[in-house]
Amino acid sequence: MSQLSDSGFSGDKLFTQPFAVLLIVYFMIMCNLAVFFNFFSYLEQGGVSAKTAGLLLGAFPLVALAAGPMLSSRVHPGNAAPSALRAP
Repeated sequence: MSQLSDSGFSGDKLFTQPFAVLLIVYFMIMCNLAVFFNFFSYLEQGGVSAKTAGLLLGAFPLVALAAGPMLSSRVHPGNAAPSALRAP
């Protein structure tokens, strides 16, 4: 078995714990995009006017932009949860 490099990849196998975490993150991103791009047609089918649907669609990323700076000041390495990518 080869030694771990600085990147944490041993070279022996592809499906490692960090790779599995990246796959899960990528899956969640794709789910978010699928919801986001179908949101407008879903609202229109529900009887929401195009003007209100556009406002809601714009508010969706605006919440992330507004909440990001507020939350980032409260999260730091001292209070963050242990990472799954951290080497044992």
